Amino acid sequence: DAWASVDTDGSVLAGSNCTVARNSTGNYTVTFDTAMPSANYAVTGSQVSASNTGDFMVQNQAADSFDYVTTNNNNQNVDRQVGFSVNATNAVLPNTITQEQLDAIFDGRAYTGVAAWGSVGNTGNLLAGHNVSSVREKQGEYTITFETAMPNADYAVVTGLRNGETGSGTARYSNVTVDDFTIYTVNA
Repeated sequence: DAWASVDTDGSVLAGSNCTVARNSTGNYTVTFDTAMPSANYAVTGSQVSASNTGDFMVQNQAADSFDYVTTNNNNQNVDRQVGFSVNATNAVLPNTITQEQLDAIFDGRAYTGVAAWGSVGNTGNLLAGHNVSSVREKQGEYTITFETAMPNADYAVVTGLRNGETGSGTARYSNVTVDDFTIYTVNA
């Protein structure tokens, strides 16, 4: 498995089991330190932005790497900060991090592989989750507050929307702090 919070130039702000290179405007390659068992793994990701819309698209998925493209709402490639996670069947620590380092990062708290997660209804109600104390909703803005703060603000946020009666849309995030972050949703 792997995850990263990546800046617009391709530098990894925080992450595990991967490096990222910017190939051209809006086009990046993620290379795994420890390859996935096959090219059949799940990648979820989203752009970090409060005001911009666009897509995070995965391409050229292989066991040792994948590409992603970030676009604006006109489907033009643009450089954007992103967060992504990769889920496969080899959920073992990569050679670049030890259990002792994880223990130090989480300061004695239980490490489950995911520091927080949540399923949030369209009115801001928390349907299920881990380490989420509250959700505040205001017209498409959802501020997610953690029960226990993150060790720093360099974590990846992965968002997604369920296709409901209102159709489809996009979700992006911004305002990342150790205590909370905000998700913005826009109907397509």
